[in-house]
Amino acid sequence: MAANLKLQDERAARPLNNDKSYDLSIMHLPNLPKSLVYGVIAFTSVACYLNSLDYDLVHDDIFAIKENMDIRSEAPLANIFSNDFWGKPMWSNTSHKSYRPLCVLTFRMNFAIHGLKPFGYHAVNVVLHGLVCLLYTYMCNVVAFKSSALAFIAGILFATHPVHTEAVTGVVGRADVMACLLFLLAFLAFVRSEQSKGCSQIMCTITCVVLGAMAMLVKEHGITVFGVCFVYDCMVVNKNLTWSKLPYCNNSPSFSLTLLTSRAIRERAVSVGKEATTLKHVLIRIIVLSVAVFCLMAFRVWMLGGNLPYFTVQDNPASFSDSLSTRIMTYFYLIAFNSWLLLSPSVLSYDWQMGSIPLVESLIDSRNLATLVFVMVAALLFYSAVLSNKTPSRDQDVLVLSLAMLGIPFLPASNLFFRVGFVVAERILYIPSMGFCMLVVCGFNKLASVLVANGKVAMKDRCTEVRMNLLHKVLLSGVFVLIGLFCWKTVVRNRVWSNREALFRSGIETLPHNAKAHYNFANFLKDAGRAKEAIYHYETALRLAPNHVSAHNNLGTLLENDQEAMQHFSEAIKNDPYHANSYFNLGTRLTSLKRLSEAETVLKEAIRLNPRYLDAVLNVAGVLSDQEKFDEAEEFYKKALTLEPRNGDAHNNYAVFLGKIGRTKRALENYNKALQLNPNHTVTLVNMARQLRADGKIQDAEIAYKRALSIRRDPSTLQLLGVLYYHNQQLKEAELAWKESLELEPTNTETRSNYAILLGQTNRLHQAVGVMKGLVLDDPQNPGNYKTLAGMYAQNRQWNEALQVIASALRRHVNNAELYYFQGNFYKDLNKMQEAKKSYTKAVQLDPQLFSAHLNLGVIFHLEGNRAEARLHYEIAAKLDPGNTILKENLAKLQRLERKNKQ
Repeated sequence: MAANLKLQDERAARPLNNDKSYDLSIMHLPNLPKSLVYGVIAFTSVACYLNSLDYDLVHDDIFAIKENMDIRSEAPLANIFSNDFWGKPMWSNTSHKSYRPLCVLTFRMNFAIHGLKPFGYHAVNVVLHGLVCLLYTYMCNVVAFKSSALAFIAGILFATHPVHTEAVTGVVGRADVMACLLFLLAFLAFVRSEQSKGCSQIMCTITCVVLGAMAMLVKEHGITVFGVCFVYDCMVVNKNLTWSKLPYCNNSPSFSLTLLTSRAIRERAVSVGKEATTLKHVLIRIIVLSVAVFCLMAFRVWMLGGNLPYFTVQDNPASFSDSLSTRIMTYFYLIAFNSWLLLSPSVLSYDWQMGSIPLVESLIDSRNLATLVFVMVAALLFYSAVLSNKTPSRDQDVLVLSLAMLGIPFLPASNLFFRVGFVVAERILYIPSMGFCMLVVCGFNKLASVLVANGKVAMKDRCTEVRMNLLHKVLLSGVFVLIGLFCWKTVVRNRVWSNREALFRSGIETLPHNAKAHYNFANFLKDAGRAKEAIYHYETALRLAPNHVSAHNNLGTLLENDQEAMQHFSEAIKNDPYHANSYFNLGTRLTSLKRLSEAETVLKEAIRLNPRYLDAVLNVAGVLSDQEKFDEAEEFYKKALTLEPRNGDAHNNYAVFLGKIGRTKRALENYNKALQLNPNHTVTLVNMARQLRADGKIQDAEIAYKRALSIRRDPSTLQLLGVLYYHNQQLKEAELAWKESLELEPTNTETRSNYAILLGQTNRLHQAVGVMKGLVLDDPQNPGNYKTLAGMYAQNRQWNEALQVIASALRRHVNNAELYYFQGNFYKDLNKMQEAKKSYTKAVQLDPQLFSAHLNLGVIFHLEGNRAEARLHYEIAAKLDPGNTILKENLAKLQRLERKNKQ
């Protein structure tokens, strides 16, 4: 009897797949050599992304790499650990709160080696993806399937899945790829701890915790590896662990005593002791993982700086819905939608925000059927993995691990626990797709096993056997056809990420109702100088999403009509009172309209919202300077230099201000400081040349202009150099400078006008008149062109032609006082004093402050003997320019005449 009570020990940490249920011989494939498996996986994972190596940095790469100062060697390394993924301080209200210092560190290493050349960034991503694929295949082999062939299929599916293109080809996707690598390493370390004892077990557990923490510091959802470890420990490795009970009997006391003293009870006690030890180890591991998760979560909350990330309704419309039912239905539909992207990645987009997926607001919405199907499938899989008694134990283990790897890493992106800043993000699916690929292999294997079972039943039927063999071949062919389609789709999808235009154009082609896609494409067009197209797509974005703050702001910057532009800035501020850029742009437009007091208020509000907004600080300083609030202006310039002491623009702007208030020595010091920081800062060189010219240092100014031109042959710089030569009577040099300027920019009106004046001064009046006629035709709204042309005719004593030009100008500019003054001058030169008097009278009526018109009127009245009118205009002129010598002489003559008449 005692012998019948003997129990067999169970290993507490048994590996998966001790049976043959996952032998791929049922699919007519042998167990493949490891070198072949890993070689093909490595080659395929890299080959699918080779065409991405020469692509540009696009979309989020611009902000995370090109514009992120933290990756540059001149920035303190410590900034990586205090700033977010985009280079903003974690405590800032504008921070995205994405804390990924280890990923940023790899960008910094890239930058240290090859700067901003895209090849290296893409190459690292592709290599990391290859490593992940190899490690994933290894995990599938040693932990899940115990079959190199099944692991190979899972690995090749993962390596080629098109949904990974955003994570691998988009450089910022490195966070997901690298987090996945650390995720797998942490999980494998945990598996090793299950199979180890003593110090080795402790070291493996510590390694798991360290690698999991690193995964979180690469991408936030890397911490979910601990959830997968917990599920694996409790529901796979130790699922049969129970507290054993001592045997009991229904017989006599003597029989019970016999049992209690038998060998069986001793063996049972040993078994109970082993289970107790195993349970102790399980509890220790659970406690260690729980403490690690708690500490990491506490650290992450502390890094938020007391502020949650700020998202708008455009980022995640469902989370802002007032209806609980709408939020729930939409959230679950989005989970189903993400599952469909894994199952059928036929339609992919770099952005799914803003109307791409409308809210599910009604129970009769047909999309609820998709959600229902998803829930039913998920429930069936969960039942098969956990509750079913019919599913083989090994199958259940793999299903549990697959579902854990699929579901747990996706939970942070599900909106079920907290709001996220996106609707759907394909790169978020990189880690969950590991579980998906395992599920697909489970499904194929299950189908194959059913075919084998049916084939064995019908072994005597030759026709049935042939059909079964054919079905096997069809199934296997289907697997590899799917892999081939995935490879093709991945290579084609990569091309979308080749440059900004290709990416953004693909967005509006795939999702034409997506306002964000039109907005992003408009941004590209704006940067490319294609303003009209950009305006169209900004307006389309606003038609689809009238409250799109950034679209209002950016559209306003392109509009020439000031009122329309300011209306869009105001709409942006109305929809987002914290949008500092809109305040800045509104203030800039008010400055251009000389509404300086309003501009000052608006720009200061931009600084209040973003105290480190350097451009706003500099613009406020400029506005204060224009209002002659010099002390306050200087404080803002100094604040700008405090914010960014190594910013060449800040030193240049401060130098311009110092020159304006007469502190030329300090101005030149700041110009030189700006050039020390950036020797190729042409704006600084040009401004310094202007200052040197104003100080009479003509040769030094010429050197500065030429140095700027050695960096870039800018037409405006050539124009200024020509002016320098002209005023220094170096007319040949001036002519050469202006000719080159016109070759570079033939339509520049200021250069053409100056060149015409030079031609006139060098007695080439015919050429000068030709140039000015062209200017008048090209820019008929500029009265200065008419005056210059009329002056050239007058210089050639062609008075009638001069008067005709002025008359033509007055038909367009009826209220221009200076044109009437010029007309009066020509009449005066023709000795037509009455006509001259009418013209001067009209001039002073339009502009009572016009000194020369009053003086000339005084002269005409003086000559006519109308001394009262003459004195009146002389006295007005004296108030305007009391030191004028001619006026003083004329007044003296008038006074002598008056005294003589009195005598």
